[in-house]
Amino acid sequence: LVKLMTVTDVVRAYDGPSGMAEWAGIGASAVCNWIDRGFIPPGWHWRLDRDAREKGYEIDQGVFDERLRRKSKRSQRSGSSGHSERVA
Repeated sequence: LVKLMTVTDVVRAYDGPSGMAEWAGIGASAVCNWIDRGFIPPGWHWRLDRDAREKGYEIDQGVFDERLRRKSKRSQRSGSSGHSERVA
């Protein structure tokens, strides 16, 4: 399985915000909000994790759990550029 470490990685695996939005049945702006926040809301976790595994991906749990994401960010602050993870 290919490990997806960030929301951006997940969205790219689904062909960008419009592809992810189409899969989820939501607007691309909602997906962009996921990217800006750095985590995917809880209502999507099980379904997305299952679908991603079927496609050959493993999603890091920090993508789903804001508390894990914050811990990870704290440990990376010294090397952080401060830019958001927006996908073009």
